[in-house]
Amino acid sequence: MINRKKIASFAMASVMTLAAFIPTNVIEVEAAESVKTFNGHYYLFVNDVVDAGTAELKADLKGGHLVTINTKEENQFVAEQMVTEGDIWLGAKKNTKGAWKWITGEKFSYSNWNEDWHSNGDDEIYLRMEDGAWDDCTITENWSSEGCAYV
Repeated sequence: MINRKKIASFAMASVMTLAAFIPTNVIEVEAAESVKTFNGHYYLFVNDVVDAGTAELKADLKGGHLVTINTKEENQFVAEQMVTEGDIWLGAKKNTKGAWKWITGEKFSYSNWNEDWHSNGDDEIYLRMEDGAWDDCTITENWSSEGCAYV
């Protein structure tokens, strides 16, 4: 039997899908036990390895967005929820001036770059997380070249 529970809209992204929910509209989510809460937000982790554009679209179709991370504590929470190996897409993009922006419009004031990976290449306009550290990458880039999960 499917466990159905009403929850608010969500937001987030990753190799494992994580969607954070913002309490605006109520939706029905199957297998609600995969929904986690942190600091007043809801997160849905989706283990679906896709490219960044697909992850963003799938989160949007569910009424949410890819995960945005604004504090060290939130970064740690998201990293601890990743139950599979791999990467997750984060809800940020680099604009044409080279500045990172969260897709929600929140201020990009916290980051957790892995300096060994972070190259800031012109075509690396998407953001992913692996083991809690961040890396800029192309739309499909990760270690397996298959994409990432999302939250």
